Amino acid sequence: MLDFLITSKTRLKMLVKFFVNTANKGYLNGLANEFNESTNSIRKELNNLSAAGYLLKVKSNNKIIYNANKAHPLFKVLQKVIRKHLGIEDIIDSILDNLGDVRSIALVGDYAKGIDSGLIEVLLLGNKINTDYLKDLINKIENKITRKVSFDIVEVLPKGSLVIYNNDKIYAKKSWNVIYTKPKAEKKVEERLINYGIEAYCPVKQEIKQWSDRKKKVLVPVLPSMVLVNIDEKERNRVFDIQGVVRYMFWLGKHAVIRQEEVDSLKNLLTQNNIVSHDTTALKIGGNIDVPGFENQGGIIKKISNNQIWVVLKNLGYVIKLKIA
Repeated sequence: MLDFLITSKTRLKMLVKFFVNTANKGYLNGLANEFNESTNSIRKELNNLSAAGYLLKVKSNNKIIYNANKAHPLFKVLQKVIRKHLGIEDIIDSILDNLGDVRSIALVGDYAKGIDSGLIEVLLLGNKINTDYLKDLINKIENKITRKVSFDIVEVLPKGSLVIYNNDKIYAKKSWNVIYTKPKAEKKVEERLINYGIEAYCPVKQEIKQWSDRKKKVLVPVLPSMVLVNIDEKERNRVFDIQGVVRYMFWLGKHAVIRQEEVDSLKNLLTQNNIVSHDTTALKIGGNIDVPGFENQGGIIKKISNNQIWVVLKNLGYVIKLKIA
């Protein structure tokens, strides 16, 4: 068992929290209350995992928010190990081997939130699922993984469920799209989308604002009036339930789509503490990029020269120039 290898119970809880469902986020006091641990022990593990590159962190509303770093070279390995430790991989294998035409398997409840509470709530979507065998399967799975399991057969997966297996064109692979927001509503829209069960990302960088009597660190959106959403094509209209969303961005006549590698690279770049300013410029269709010597790294084309970095998001049609200290 993984708890013999990772002797820190706090660290194991944290890995489960962030790597079962990568949409999960957390901050110091919230995690301390959730795990019933002291803030000192939580802070120590957050610092260790962040320093090792397993977690990303960003400041929002005077809180430092943490989430899994999907760009880490060991991310997929670690996620698979965590899911195996919880018994999720065994559940998937048992269902696919015995229950008939299962198109999708999803988690709801505590385990979708990354909480190892002891009851795994599983949703099944498919045709001619063998319900009689399902009753016998529950006992076999529970004895194997030492956790309780409940199954529910549904016709539609509910909002916010965590899909752990998918073999259905109805639930095609998600992609990162771009939505326009009302002015200065980017961070609020991101928060509302996440609370609504939609993975969202508002790229921000920290800046120091000078007032007459004080200075204050603030988070400034890098892409004005834009938020990135990771969503299935069939569910794109869900974003319009959120206050502040205006429309989707189109590029060359199609929905603007950004690759996962580009999103991960942008997150990593913006978490650097030495960025002092930025400038974002729209590309003209068919125009040339007047920055020679670009190199392709992780899906983002960029050039580093002296104390400036140019980041070109080709599918988005924007160039971001960052000045570093």
